Amino acid sequence: MRALDLLFGRGMLVGALVLLVGCVVEVKRSNMKRSSSDGENTGQAQSPAKGSSTTLGAQPGDVRYDIIGLGLMHSVSDISNDGDVVGQSFNQDGVSQGAYWKQGKLTYLGAGGFRISTARSVGVKGTVVGRVIGDSGRTLVSKAVMWRDGRLDMLPGLPTASDSMANSVNELGQIVGSVDRARGLTGRRACLWQGGKVFMLASLPGSIETGANSINNVGQVVGVSSDNTSGEVACSWDGGRVVSIHPAKATKSVAMDINDSGAVVGWFAAGTFGHRVRRAFLYQGGRHVTLEAPPAHDRTEAYSINDSMQVVGLSGHIGSADSTAVLWTGGQVVDLNSRVDPNAGWTLDIAAAINDRGEIVGIGHYHGDLRAFVIRPRR
Repeated sequence: MRALDLLFGRGMLVGALVLLVGCVVEVKRSNMKRSSSDGENTGQAQSPAKGSSTTLGAQPGDVRYDIIGLGLMHSVSDISNDGDVVGQSFNQDGVSQGAYWKQGKLTYLGAGGFRISTARSVGVKGTVVGRVIGDSGRTLVSKAVMWRDGRLDMLPGLPTASDSMANSVNELGQIVGSVDRARGLTGRRACLWQGGKVFMLASLPGSIETGANSINNVGQVVGVSSDNTSGEVACSWDGGRVVSIHPAKATKSVAMDINDSGAVVGWFAAGTFGHRVRRAFLYQGGRHVTLEAPPAHDRTEAYSINDSMQVVGLSGHIGSADSTAVLWTGGQVVDLNSRVDPNAGWTLDIAAAINDRGEIVGIGHYHGDLRAFVIRPRR
């Protein structure tokens, strides 16, 4: 397929913002499951647990999946442990809007007077976070929002910041994302919303931009930091402290998701021009593991991990627009196309998120048309 690069920095999105004529299409992974005004956060983010196993989840065996198309949803961001899904769909005017799928019903998420809405993460009881986008003179303005019980609420921002986005919500209602263009700040800064307030997260020394991509249910946060020398570096926040989790010898890295045991997944780039690779990684207990790539593939990216240590993402080739949805489990990499009915008419290109029930959402082609899907393990 035409590969959709779910980088957001992440982060975000982890997002791929493509300006089209009259609309914006934004694609993000966030397996988003799951504190003073302008100052640094002093106590909520916790760092990945140390001394834990980096063993991937249950052996894949011959698990098969049933596949369900998500109607007119053309991209997908997240799936909750209840099986609710969020992503994007075009409305009747051809504008990309946030969409919420529950038990076969697709609902558009309003933009509250803005032109575009994007849904990035869904939590328990259908709480959805993301952003709305509109015009302000000659520039686009982005505001972090939350949808709950059909109501749209703007998340508080810094008085001097014009842009914000929400990327992940946990089961405690904590939300992470970023604010931008704030007075006294260079570029984007990672932040946390809690108790009706916004808190800035700490930055690595020399950092010019940070972005928070995911928060787990114990308040641990992962994302990306960038400076003028090292480029983008995967990082985590814990109890007000930020640490780099950049793999050795990598030229670039992004942390995409974190589960409740503190295991982090993402991807890193390495090599030089003419011989570059991009690899998915798992990080836990201070140790990096490069996740296996299918034969002859030089590009893998991990976007989501569940509490059973199952990881999903994509595999492909550097410089190619084609990709394959994959699952890492039991020490193996599995092409998810091999686990669905070959006569169903689907090609699975990207696995964007996985929940604790092993249900996976992603993007593929159905009889040649770009569509979002959910696959469920057969019980």
